[in-house]
Amino acid sequence: MALIFGHRYLLEQNGIYGEVKSLFPEGHIVVGTTSGEIFKHEIHENSAAFSAIEFENSSFLVRIKNIEENQNNSLNLGQYLVN
Repeated sequence: MALIFGHRYLLEQNGIYGEVKSLFPEGHIVVGTTSGEIFKHEIHENSAAFSAIEFENSSFLVRIKNIEENQNNSLNLGQYLVN
């Protein structure tokens, strides 16, 4: 599983997803937007962070839903994703 977090516009404009997909063609890629990253004592904006995780004996399910389809209600969205 590959996790990518970054500024929304950066993720939309750059080929970050394609680059990660080329590194992990069989992997699941999860992308999330963030307004910034905190590293040590500094805040970085307009950047992206990437991490890859290998599960040897575990399974997982990736679910997708846009919060706008739930009237921007994060509680309802969370309940939908869990069920």
